[in-house]
Amino acid sequence: VNDNDQSVWSIDVATPVVDEGSGFITFVVSRTGASAAASINVATGGGSATGGSDYTALNQTLSFAAGETSKTVQVAITDDTVAEGNETVTASIANASVGTIAVPSVTSTILDNEQPVWSVETTTSSVDEGAGFITYIVSRTGALVAATLDFATAGGSATGGADYTVLNQTLNFAAGETSKTVQVAITDDALPEGNETVTASIANA
Repeated sequence: VNDNDQSVWSIDVATPVVDEGSGFITFVVSRTGASAAASINVATGGGSATGGSDYTALNQTLSFAAGETSKTVQVAITDDTVAEGNETVTASIANASVGTIAVPSVTSTILDNEQPVWSVETTTSSVDEGAGFITYIVSRTGALVAATLDFATAGGSATGGADYTVLNQTLNFAAGETSKTVQVAITDDALPEGNETVTASIANA
């Protein structure tokens, strides 16, 4: 049986997933039951994001007036230029002056907007069998840190090893490098086999 003469505190997040460039994360501290004047501490800590660099660390006491049931707390996010992946921020409540805490912490995820976006395309959507090779361009936008990506030929109606030279390799991109050219050799045979296709794929960035 819950004693409705006691405040029951909880913390929630209005923005469980937020883009790094959105400015802030919104947390909501609320209580049910008794609503006399009271105070409670809210602080950020834990999670994979770093307070002071990825977001502005918070540690403060919230004062609730009599009858007040919730307060909104905003934690500023740092929109940096570091490609660090998605990270989490945890906010917790403690030291309620009255009542009990039912939900002591909650976590929000910051989506890193510096993540590279990769693509592959061909400069020659159709090519004569005697042209010697097919040219593919692997490119990226976003963060340009040093990175690797796998490139492979697979699928399509052409036969690897007979109609073209099979490729399966790792591409090494230096910091700042935006694209690489990959050439796949074509076999100019004497077989009447009709038009065929070669598919190239990228994976494991």
